[in-house]
Amino acid sequence: MNNWLLVGIIAVIAYVIQIIFGLRQIKHFNQVYQKLRQQGRVAIGRRPGRIKSGTIMLFGLDAHGVIIATQKMQGISVLSKFKSLNQFNGIELQALTAYHPLVSKELKITRQTIENARELYLRVQSGDYQESSPLSLVDKLKMQAMVVRKQVLHK
Repeated sequence: MNNWLLVGIIAVIAYVIQIIFGLRQIKHFNQVYQKLRQQGRVAIGRRPGRIKSGTIMLFGLDAHGVIIATQKMQGISVLSKFKSLNQFNGIELQALTAYHPLVSKELKITRQTIENARELYLRVQSGDYQESSPLSLVDKLKMQAMVVRKQVLHK
């Protein structure tokens, strides 16, 4: 029983540490975002990773959509921090396609993040973007049950 108690205590301590570092990471994100927001608009690209490395990129834009600052956070742990990338400064965000020479030099996950930021920026500019709220686990299960039910009824 003592071994299980020790494992439980270690798990709780690890969970609390993860929460603390997660909150610090969120605070760091908010600080970087606010700093870019003071300079103009901000386009955010994200490529979440559950097991693999995740990436978030913040592009600070002027009134014409030209990048004036770029910040990138990449990693799998809550210890990841934003780092400045200057190679994109002076380029219009909408010009950063997968075929752009600077984009093609980046890692695949970074390219996907840049493409996500570009796509969201273009959708917002055209007025075609609506934020969708993520489904909870219960809602996902309900949707799956409805699909299965319809499949059974149509057989």
